[in-house]
Amino acid sequence: MERARITGEGPDGHEHVVRVVSRRRRHERVVCDTCGYSRWSLIDAGGKAERHLTESHEVEDARWEHSPQWWLGVAIGLVVFVAFLFSPYGFFH
Repeated sequence: MERARITGEGPDGHEHVVRVVSRRRRHERVVCDTCGYSRWSLIDAGGKAERHLTESHEVEDARWEHSPQWWLGVAIGLVVFVAFLFSPYGFFH
């Protein structure tokens, strides 16, 4: 599932795209659609994606786009957490 897409324009005017893809458990993959760069990451995959854009493609201003699926997962997680808090086993029982 694609979690985020980081895009930016290089000095030559070409748009570069790096995607952060969620895979197994907490592992995320950083994939560059421009040059084929691909790395696994346990922490800070977004930072690695931005670093790749600035160092390899000389992008100065990177734009983040979060996937709607990612936002939906966060919303469902918050609803479940609040429901647990008010359940008989939660904090506010």
